[in-house]
Formats: sequence, structure tokens, C-alpha cells
Amino acid sequence: MAWLEQKPNGRFHIAFRFAGQKFKKSLRTADPHAAQARLHRLEENIGLVENGRLALPEDVDVAVFLLSDGRLNGIPSRKSSLRTLKQFSESFLNSIPVGSLEDSTLTGMRIHLRHLSRILGVSFSLPTLSLEDLQRYVDRRSKNKGIRGKSLSPATIKKELTTLRTMWNWARNAGHLDRTFPAKGLRYPKSADKPPFQTWGDRTPIELFERDTAAWSTELTQLLTEWVRTAS
Repeated sequence: MAWLEQKPNGRFHIAFRFAGQKFKKSLRTADPHAAQARLHRLEENIGLVENGRLALPEDVDVAVFLLSDGRLNGIPSRKSSLRTLKQFSESFLNSIPVGSLEDSTLTGMRIHLRHLSRILGVSFSLPTLSLEDLQRYVDRRSKNKGIRGKSLSPATIKKELTTLRTMWNWARNAGHLDRTFPAKGLRYPKSADKPPFQTWGDRTPIELFERDTAAWSTELTQLLTEWVRTAS
């Protein structure tokens, strides 16, 4: 059980019960969305400890440990040669068997990863990815312009993060990461009004591309799951 407490100065503290004890920690933020994201992150990590998937060391600050995804001083609990978003992206794309995906699917994935790298940064440390990072990406990406200068649709942003989630699951299966994708509690902007009816002949090349790749994430997830299973 975990909850938030807001102090008179507006800053949030997080409190929770674990192993029969009550813990409390300042989050050093007055942003309710950031505080809520940390709360979701804590609840997820408590679940990992209770399920035996995250080991709690002795003589450790429990609150710090759980709020840092089981990492102390920013050091990942499992060693991997991959650290940056660029390294993960390159290894992920290189791992996909030749001919297993349509060219349009791979093109869509590369476009999504370029947007992720542009906003998060090519040197972003992927193992430290948090809900706050994902929310920051959604908020910044939603301010970009889409087709015909209109606001970018939430559906497009979701597709980009589906690519990131698929890469994350690949990395987890390969032993580079050891926790679930931290998207619980992620908020997307509301969709704009529906555009006027158009025939396919009226669509732009970008809109046609979106149509052709609408189901790519399901296809990719299924193929990679089968590939990892048979390769292990």
C-alpha cells in the first residue's frame, strides 16, 4: 500500500508500508503528475520484490532502492554491454531476422526510433527509463505538427512508444534489461476532432503509409516472441 502526501509548501512525499513497516520519502517535487508517476513506479517495484523478481539487499535504504528500480547509485543490477538508446536501437534492428518483416514495417520502426532519439537523446541511458521520461516524451511530441500542420495525433505517439516497448521486451528477453516497461499511468493528449471523409485516392503518402503500417506492432511482437522462443 502506497500513497502521496502533500506538504504546506506544495512538495510531495511518498509513504508506503512494506514488510510490516511504514516508510516515508520526500519526492522533491510539487508537480502532481510527476509525483503520481513516482507512486506508480514504487508500486510496480514493490510487486517485483513480492514476486521474487527483484531482490532486496540487506542494510539498504528501502525507499531509495524501490524508487530507483532496484538500483543503487544508478548502477544497474544486471550487467550489459548496452547502455544508450542508440546502442539498444542498433542492436535491436540488427537482431531482426532478414525477411521476417515487411520493408514498410522496418521503415516505420526506424522512423519511430529516430523520433525517440531526437527527443530523449541518442545517449539517453535506456536502463534508467522511467514513467516520467515517457510522459515527457509524450508531452513534447504532442506539440509537434503532424499532417497538414495539424497537431500530431495521439495514435501516432502510441505507435512510436509501441516500437519502444517492443524493443524493450526484446532487450529483456536477451538479458539486457530486468524489469517491465514502465508505462503504467502514462497519459496521452485527447484526440482531435475526426477529419472530414476522404477516399483513399485523396490521402497523402504519409496517410497511406499510416494505413499500411497500422497493424505492424502486433505482427512484430508475434514474430519476435516466436523468434526468441525458438532461439532460446
